[in-house]
Amino acid sequence: MTVIGGAMHYCAVPTTKDPTIVACSALTSGLRIFDIRDPAKPKEVGYFIAPPKAGHLLGLLPGDFATSQPAFDTARRIVYYSDAGAGLYAVKLNGRSWPK
Repeated sequence: MTVIGGAMHYCAVPTTKDPTIVACSALTSGLRIFDIRDPAKPKEVGYFIAPPKAGHLLGLLPGDFATSQPAFDTARRIVYYSDAGAGLYAVKLNGRSWPK
């Protein structure tokens, strides 16, 4: 059996000038949000793990297979990412997960 784990695959920031967060797809661990206001001390401030799916993807354990680079709707504080097994997700972040 092959196990991939929660390694970060793709990451993105919502703005190119002074971003406060970075969002990463984490293979079998969904979407992860990190506060990077202090780049020397990033901290995880949010995550979304899609509900497990029935069946298996690529012979792996059932669950997520997040392999996309997140995209942002900055006006609505939404992060979009996709899961190879389930499709597109729109995750709305609160002020703690996406500081101003």
